[in-house]
Amino acid sequence: MSDKVIFVDYQEPFSIKVGRSLLSKEYELADCCGKAINRLTGSDSLGILLNNRSAKPKTCLFGLIKKMPRRTFLGVIWFDNQPRHANENRWIFEIYGREYVDLAKQIAKELSSLFNVAITVHLISEQTACEKYLSDYGY
Repeated sequence: MSDKVIFVDYQEPFSIKVGRSLLSKEYELADCCGKAINRLTGSDSLGILLNNRSAKPKTCLFGLIKKMPRRTFLGVIWFDNQPRHANENRWIFEIYGREYVDLAKQIAKELSSLFNVAITVHLISEQTACEKYLSDYGY
């Protein structure tokens, strides 16, 4: 009988772990461009949309069509991106809108503690950004 060692190594990408954490705090998830995503997948980045539960849908065409208002696109957390100098030990959180700096710092502090990683918050734009739809790209 041979002495075989059976070893199974299970790993989850940071985007899935962080996504699960953000969803539990009622944030919504997006890709790096601000388009909402509805599933957790392995990725080098994860966008955050602010959930606006009080927003009312707009109705048009005699109330037959309802459009939900676009959510605020807070920003993107980069887990691995060489040009941004993000890696597994130092993440970069790029945010849109000066008014969300304190919220972004709070989220970064919580994630930093939870995942034992340094997070640098960068303000990318003074103006806030909003959620993107496929139609914004001509689809």
